[in-house]
Amino acid sequence: MTARDTARRFIPAAQALTLVTTAACGSDPAIGNWVGTSWTYEGDTIALPYTYTYTYGSYTYTSEITHKLSITEEFTGSFDLSFTHTANGASESSSDTNSLTAIKIAKGQWDLSIPSYYTLELTCIATGDTMNCTGIDEDDASYDLDYVREL
Repeated sequence: MTARDTARRFIPAAQALTLVTTAACGSDPAIGNWVGTSWTYEGDTIALPYTYTYTYGSYTYTSEITHKLSITEEFTGSFDLSFTHTANGASESSSDTNSLTAIKIAKGQWDLSIPSYYTLELTCIATGDTMNCTGIDEDDASYDLDYVREL
């Protein structure tokens, strides 16, 4: 995977939103904070967190990518990617938050829209402490994302 491919697939993001539940609706398994465990883009799958290391002579560059997702009962949330870059021992982190809107289809099943991340549209199904989301972006590129509930 080239650096350009990595940048295309992963835009830096920030922290997940806080879990919010209301007694009136009851708890939905999709509501909460999620940590990405795998990311499939156009059939290429990587495990998360993903670490890429490049060495050229005495120069070593490492980039670690993590992904989080948050869904609230207020039909909002965040789609977050974070990078930690290390070059010859010096580290720098970067992040950005991609806001999302959600539509509840059924208990544990939500459609998510993330317009600031390549206009990504996902359908997510949560069962217990795991969730899977599949969808496409503005270029009709396919995504398949797996999560576990954040502790």
